[in-house]
Amino acid sequence: MSAGINGFGSASETGGAALLGLGYDIPMSRSVSLTPYWNGYALSYSNGDANVGQIGLAITVH
Repeated sequence: MSAGINGFGSASETGGAALLGLGYDIPMSRSVSLTPYWNGYALSYSNGDANVGQIGLAITVH
């Protein structure tokens, strides 16, 4: 990716990324489920890298 702004110059980066998510529906009743989940993100680019993990609990009403 590259970007340029008149009067400020330009910049460019190259890299890759990955995403993984896991979750499981736990029925609580005929119309409600709880879903614990985990999402992981990782990216690496020419000036560094970053990793993020996210956990949560979703409530689904059917």
